[in-house]
Amino acid sequence: MAIKYYSSIDLNTNELQKAVIENTTAPGSPVEGQIYYDTTDDTIYFRNASAWVDMGSGAVSGNTFATDLKIGRDAHNLIDFTTDDAITFRVADADEITLNANNFGPTTSDGIALGTTSKMWSDLFLASGAVINFNNGDVTATHSSNTLTIAGGTLAAAAITGTTIDASTDFTIGNLVVTDNAITATAMDINAGSGTFELTTSGAMDINSGALTLDGSTLSIDGTDDSNLTITGSGKDLDIAVAGGSTQELRLTSAGTGASAMHLNASAGGINIDSADMIDVDAADEITITTTSADGHISLVSAHTAGVAVHIDADANAGSIVDIDAGILDIDVSDTVAIDAADEIIITTGSADGHISLVSAHTAGQAIHLDGDANAGSIVDIDAGILDIDVTGESTLDTTLLTLTGVGGLKILDTTTSFATES
Repeated sequence: MAIKYYSSIDLNTNELQKAVIENTTAPGSPVEGQIYYDTTDDTIYFRNASAWVDMGSGAVSGNTFATDLKIGRDAHNLIDFTTDDAITFRVADADEITLNANNFGPTTSDGIALGTTSKMWSDLFLASGAVINFNNGDVTATHSSNTLTIAGGTLAAAAITGTTIDASTDFTIGNLVVTDNAITATAMDINAGSGTFELTTSGAMDINSGALTLDGSTLSIDGTDDSNLTITGSGKDLDIAVAGGSTQELRLTSAGTGASAMHLNASAGGINIDSADMIDVDAADEITITTTSADGHISLVSAHTAGVAVHIDADANAGSIVDIDAGILDIDVSDTVAIDAADEIIITTGSADGHISLVSAHTAGQAIHLDGDANAGSIVDIDAGILDIDVTGESTLDTTLLTLTGVGGLKILDTTTSFATES
C-alpha cells in the first residue's frame, strides 16, 4: 500500500529515477500543481488554479494570470501581456500590433498592412458615424445617414458611378473641378452604369471642351426657352446624321404656330438636298419657292427614263388654276406635247407686235393637224384682219360645201409664168 508523507520531500537536486506518475482518473479535491496520468484517455494532466490541463496537447483552460505573462513559439514570436491594459503581438522579433481599451492598431505608424495583394479581407463593417482617417486628419472620409463626406483633400477616381453629386462648396474629382458657377474637366470619363447621371442647376450650364462626345442608347436635349446649336469656327461643318442604315428617319419637328414654324436659313450660301429615294413635301397651305437674285433660276430636273417624269397636279376642283407668269415661256420637248382640256384651250398674246407661231420641222406626212370634226356642227373659226396662207406644194380643200365670200371681190391667182390667170 502507498506510504503517506505529511511533509515535502527535498531530493536536494538529485534525480527521481524510474518514477511513475499516479495512474488514475481525475482525483477529487485537487490542488494547484498536482499531476496524474489518466488511464482512461492516456493523458498526463496538471492542475492550475481552477481546472485540469492536458500537458500532452499543450492546451490551456481556466484562468491563468501573471503580470509577466508571455505566450508564444519563442521569444521572437509571441503575445505579450506584460503591459497593463494592453496586449502586444510580436512577430519576427518586432512588436507589430497593439490592442488596448480604445483601439487596435500597429505598434509603430505605417508599421504593418491590413491584408496583402493575395490574401485580402472579405468585408469591412463600420458603424454609423465612422471615420476613415488618413495621416492624422490630412484626408478623412466620414459617414452620416446616407452620406459619405470626403474632407481635407481631393477624391481621384478612374470612374465615378452614381446618380447625384450634391456639393455646397467647390470640390474636385480627379480632373473635374466644380465651383459655384462652373464645371471644368480635363480628359475625364463619367460613368453612371445602368442608372441615371443628372446635372441640375437653376442657372446656366456652360460646357467648354476641345472635343465633346455624347454617346448613349438614347439622347434627349430638352429646353424650355430659346435654344441654339452653333458651330462658331470658320470653315467647320455641323453634321446631324442617322447612321444606322436601316429603315430609320431623321425628323425635324416643330409645334410652332407662326408663319415660320420651321426656318432653314442659308443667307450666305446654298442649300443642297441629296436623296437616294423620294422627297415628299406636304403642306396644308401655300408652298412657295422663290429666288431673289437677278440671275437666279429654279430648275425642276428629272432623270426619269419612262413614265411621268415631272407631274404638276392641280385638279382637285374644276376651279383650280395652274398660273404661269413669265417674261418668256420656253417649253422644249424631245417628243410629243399633249394638252388635254375638258373645256376651252386659249392661247393669247396681248402685245401690239406679238404673234403666235405653230412651227413644225416635220418632213413627211402631217406636220400640223387641226381636228375640229368631233361632230358635223363643229366649227374651225379663223378670224383675221389678213389671212395669208402660203403652201409650197399642192393645196386640197375637201368639203361638202365650199363658200368663199369677199366684200371687195374675190381673186384666185395662178402666178406661174405660163399659166398666169386671174378669176
